[in-house]
Amino acid sequence: MFFKIIPAAILATLVRLSTQDVDITVAHDVPVNAHGPIDRAFTSWSLETDEANSTLGIGNTPNVFNENLISSLLAVTGGRPWIRVGGTSGDIGARFKPDEPATYRHYPPSFFKSFNNIKDVDYMFQIPMTPNNITDSVLFFREAYKNIGPDRLWGVELGNEENVWIVFSGGGADHQTYVNRFLRFEQAIIDTGLLQNNTAFQAIDSQNDRGASDNIAYQTSTSQTLQSQLMNHTAIKVKMLTYRPAIQYMKQNYPKIAFYLDEVGNGQLGDFSFQQNFGEALWAVDMQLYAMVQIQDVSKVSFLLRAESGNSPWTAWPVGGATPNVKPTYYAQQFVASFIGGGSAVVKVSLIYESEFYTAYGAYENGKLKRIAVINLQGWNIGTSPRPSFNFKLHIPVGLTSNLYIQRFQSPNGARGLVSDITWRGCQWTYASLGKVVTGVRNDAFYVLGNADRVATINLPASQAYIVNFYD
Repeated sequence: MFFKIIPAAILATLVRLSTQDVDITVAHDVPVNAHGPIDRAFTSWSLETDEANSTLGIGNTPNVFNENLISSLLAVTGGRPWIRVGGTSGDIGARFKPDEPATYRHYPPSFFKSFNNIKDVDYMFQIPMTPNNITDSVLFFREAYKNIGPDRLWGVELGNEENVWIVFSGGGADHQTYVNRFLRFEQAIIDTGLLQNNTAFQAIDSQNDRGASDNIAYQTSTSQTLQSQLMNHTAIKVKMLTYRPAIQYMKQNYPKIAFYLDEVGNGQLGDFSFQQNFGEALWAVDMQLYAMVQIQDVSKVSFLLRAESGNSPWTAWPVGGATPNVKPTYYAQQFVASFIGGGSAVVKVSLIYESEFYTAYGAYENGKLKRIAVINLQGWNIGTSPRPSFNFKLHIPVGLTSNLYIQRFQSPNGARGLVSDITWRGCQWTYASLGKVVTGVRNDAFYVLGNADRVATINLPASQAYIVNFYD
């Protein structure tokens, strides 16, 4: 591990001081408005059905690159990651095909073997409702269940998005038609006798207070600038607040039913100029941390894992002549996993500071402050100087040491830096390493010492983020 000790007073002379400073006073004990406990599998994935084989592995042969990336995240938090398998390809025209080989949206037994390749993953698995064939959908469910197993089947999703289902169903289908068919298919799955008591449907079970409410979340569907739409906490808040009515309704009426963002990306249509760079990763960090805090009460964020998508965390198989690769959003997931932490402690999160370009969040373990994430979303790119920065003047709570250990998330080339430039705590994950962590790439850890008044000045350059670690 590489690090150096930098007294706060000296640190201020080594970098260009920001014209903007802020004093941060943070509580030693968890505040009453903190959100939690945080699920250690908070940062997860959503996978299109027809890409399951290519991503997870064909037959009983796992995709090792994909497996290592998932295992690397699991190693940080200890929480079993969650994958939602579904989408249009798992609903409209999708059927179980008892004989080989697979054909368009007809899935034979060999297809379902993929879900047994990675053991430390839980699944929300979608069962088709179109065509209207309960017998076939039950066979689809049984084959999935046989390979996933009761311990890893977190929940069952019936059909794709309701509005999409209505469009493709035809025949004057409406919301009530959807509900009626859902209930018939749900009962047929229950009647198999395979579901465990804790297996949820992606729906509201008002009698048993079980289920899951999920939503698609894309930051933008138009081509905007990186600074205006992604590297912008105000824009992130505006987008996230669109889910507030649904979240508040669920909390008031069905408080035990979890609320998920289960198909997440920065842009819904095509590849935008703001994708696949470090600025995208900073967006993904701030968006996830903001989703955690009490005002939002989101239980999981699952990024769309799709090969041709510019905002996928990685591409697990060759597409368009390109080799498999890791993308910036995966680095953001690693950052968030480190912020949550590992072990068995109860973790709660609070929002400490926010402005348009600067945010700070606190992570509390068993009621005590353990980490702070600070993010500077102000855009900067190499070749433009001087590089702006921001001073967080942190008042260290009594009971914690004044020696703060800081880990850096950065690209030396700034917001437009490519994934090959990105490091989190000096590490990288690449296809060349088959998804295993590569350590010691860069010196990205250092100490900052507080002054006699227990104030530490943490200078954070534009287009970077830190995790500040506290010790008793």
